Amino acid sequence: MLYRLQSQFESRKLDLSLLFSQKLVFLEGDISLPNSGLSKTVINELQQELTAIIHNAWKSNFSLPLATFEFHIKGTRTLIDLACSSKHRSDLRFVFISSITITQNWDESQGPYLEKLVMDAFTAAGGGYGECRYVTERILAKSGLEAMYLRVGQICGGEPSGVWKSSEWIPMIVKRCLSLGAFFIPTSTYEIH
Repeated sequence: MLYRLQSQFESRKLDLSLLFSQKLVFLEGDISLPNSGLSKTVINELQQELTAIIHNAWKSNFSLPLATFEFHIKGTRTLIDLACSSKHRSDLRFVFISSITITQNWDESQGPYLEKLVMDAFTAAGGGYGECRYVTERILAKSGLEAMYLRVGQICGGEPSGVWKSSEWIPMIVKRCLSLGAFFIPTSTYEIH
């Protein structure tokens, strides 16, 4: 796992020394399995030490139906169970990196999308990716944990290189425009909130 991370850090020109921080512990598991497939010793240690979870592991595919994301929803439930078993549960923070796609059917005449749980499932209807994030936010809300939802649109490359994966949507648009020798220019204006 360390080799994969070093390779990713190098390709993005990030500081490799961060991978060797005393605060960083690498665990490789499968969150679709009970206890993420981790040993009882590791689970016991996590139950004693765990104070925060940042859940950002999700397959990005906007053409798949909701059912194909069941793995991710179950995995989130596994992380919730781990968080609930922590001795620090009352202070534990669970940060879920959700998606702006849960707002795809929001009625803009109501103003900006609310920064709280919106219970109208129609706002996320129309694609499995947004629907599964919507479902997961509600499961997390019912867990009783202190939860935060970050509904991001696109996380881009960071400093110092700003490198994007070539499979991300903006590099793909640029590649397509170059291959077509054309670029789409919208004829309407769009208000961004």
